[in-house]
Amino acid sequence: MGYKVSIVGISGAVGQKMLELLEVSPIKVDSLRLFASNKSLGKKFPFRGKKYKVEQFDETMDDDIVFFAISAKFAIEFAKKIIGKVGKIIDNSNGHRMMLDIPLVVPSINGKIIKKKDKIIANPNCSTIEMVLFLDPIYEAYGLKKIIITTLQAVSGSGLRAVSALYDETRDFIENRSVKNKFYPHPIAFNVVPFIGHILGNDYSDEEIKMTNETKKIFGDKKIDIFATTLRVPTFYSHFETIFLESKLPIDIEKLKKEIERDPLLRLLDDKKNYNFPMPISSAGTDIVDVGRMRYGKNKKELFSVISADNLRVGAATNAVRIAEYIVDKHLI
Repeated sequence: MGYKVSIVGISGAVGQKMLELLEVSPIKVDSLRLFASNKSLGKKFPFRGKKYKVEQFDETMDDDIVFFAISAKFAIEFAKKIIGKVGKIIDNSNGHRMMLDIPLVVPSINGKIIKKKDKIIANPNCSTIEMVLFLDPIYEAYGLKKIIITTLQAVSGSGLRAVSALYDETRDFIENRSVKNKFYPHPIAFNVVPFIGHILGNDYSDEEIKMTNETKKIFGDKKIDIFATTLRVPTFYSHFETIFLESKLPIDIEKLKKEIERDPLLRLLDDKKNYNFPMPISSAGTDIVDVGRMRYGKNKKELFSVISADNLRVGAATNAVRIAEYIVDKHLI
């Protein structure tokens, strides 16, 4: 049986990546509809040998699977209009993630929480997804007490306008022209912006709070202490993260490395001899999380590591399509 599928927000970086990944997905698509803002109406995108024209959002849609690659505000608004008419909405925005009755899902970790009655499934934050994919085997085998994470996030996490801004600012710098910020509050070319999103009353940014709350919800464990610092850096694609964790039980690093090598969603890059470690340049364009530089702290319950993953794929579109594949495989539509 085939499915009726739509993508709302096809003109953005994540929406286009969803379409690209859906192209090679085993999901049988009988019909496809693409939606975007008025400025993209009529534009065509190829999919499995055909071209599909971008349409204006239609509240009468009755698709089986609807991908949202839009802002939180519009996601909440649109979901209310179509929730009784469609099968499943997979929302990549922050709009539904922390709602109590909506599952926040990374399929390989907690896909089992999805029920047939669930109409909306939330896709976690990009930096959260890659982190929990790495932490999951540690959590399962050793437990987790504390996580301290610093993210170095690529500009594509802010969309295509931010990518263009980095191009333009870099060109201006190289050509000895005045570099003015074209997207972020400060220039991003050859710079590090020490926050992502808005700074809240507790002095953490909303991006940092997202990582904390989402990780606890995905693992179903409110007792983990999580402290995040999120930075924007002048790379185009792939987020890089440094992680310190404290486990409940002593960690066997060599055993953990073997577990990572067996995990199809992770790739161990820990070659000290050739200095081959996770980097944005190696993880970009892949659907796995690179893991490396694992080392103990003061004892075997403390572990340091670095990871990197493509934020548009692993951190957004890949996980969204994996959610769709999971609900199709488990007959949850």
